[in-house]
Amino acid sequence: MLASYVQRYCKLERIYFGRPAAEAVAAEAALLGVERILLLSNRALAREANLLGGIVAALGRRCVGSLATLKAQSPSADVLAVAQAAREAKADLLLAVGGGSVIDTAKVALVALIKGFESLAELRTLTPYAEVDQSRWPREAGASPVRLVVVPTTLSSAEFNWGASFTDEEAPKKYAVGHPLMAPQAVVLDPAATLNAPDALYFGTGMKAVDHAAERLASLLGNPFGDATAAEALTLLERALRRIKRDRGDLAARLDAQTGTWLSVAGQTAGVPVGASHPIGRILSNLSGVPHGFSTGLILPSVMRWNAPANPERQQRVAAALGAPDRDAADSIAALTAELGLPTRLRDVGVTKSIFPEVARSAIGESGMRTNPRPIRSEADIIAILEMAW
Repeated sequence: MLASYVQRYCKLERIYFGRPAAEAVAAEAALLGVERILLLSNRALAREANLLGGIVAALGRRCVGSLATLKAQSPSADVLAVAQAAREAKADLLLAVGGGSVIDTAKVALVALIKGFESLAELRTLTPYAEVDQSRWPREAGASPVRLVVVPTTLSSAEFNWGASFTDEEAPKKYAVGHPLMAPQAVVLDPAATLNAPDALYFGTGMKAVDHAAERLASLLGNPFGDATAAEALTLLERALRRIKRDRGDLAARLDAQTGTWLSVAGQTAGVPVGASHPIGRILSNLSGVPHGFSTGLILPSVMRWNAPANPERQQRVAAALGAPDRDAADSIAALTAELGLPTRLRDVGVTKSIFPEVARSAIGESGMRTNPRPIRSEADIIAILEMAW
């Protein structure tokens, strides 16, 4: 029987590899012919004048405003503030410089602009993000004249897809949404732009990229495109992250890590899903406050061990891509986590077993559970994974 899958591309048009951010952003602005750019970032980066200052200088009169106060977890207030600032500035391009939260805030703000949203109540009506089901995207996909360019400063991979999440602070609840035009028009991968990221954040997001690739390579729903990109992502990330740990100024290794991050999510365009590590890690992070990057190293090895009876050949490919073909994939991931100086057990970050039932209740209906290689049939199965990770 012939394999069947759909290869789908988002509206990302260009990726600049290894070019200084200021130079690449100015070139992209000239190429697009935009004249009114709104710069988005956070307070930590605003204190580092070299990166943002260089970009502003290179853009000159094209930069008509900035909002460098965006917070972690993409709160809805920030989303609405960006949309309002873009309207007031009559912006024809958003430029996001930062990690996953800054990028997600900008992406959801684009949807607010497309749909004319000005309130939290309106944001709450957004269609949940469905990774594969493109039919659920809003029909007015070509309505917004404003696009996004991104300079990532971490390895979150938020810049490479059409989905994003934001936090409803009043609920509190996290929403995941998707729209074709949420994908940036261009991404600038300047390794020097990552130098100011704290090591815990940088390596944590690096392990999140490892998670993206490992779960897709371990998936029983893999295909040639997804397998090839995930395997190369793991090889690049494993080597690069270890090199950066030894020498944080190694720009060549940082560019390899950025390239690996891009490849880690490429399988998404071929419909290759993630498994249980993603939803468990995300919900654990939301409930416990453990950074999402940390949650990968804490949960992924246990998910791999749980899945081992169902996908041994797939897991051997993960281990081989990580440079240890004779070792268990779970052990290889745990060893890399430890070498990067990240926590490896839930108890090491103050997570208590008392929250396991709530994590399980919240995670059981997530899409990653339905596509996990070994069926997860109950909340007790999720608790068993958490117990292994504790």
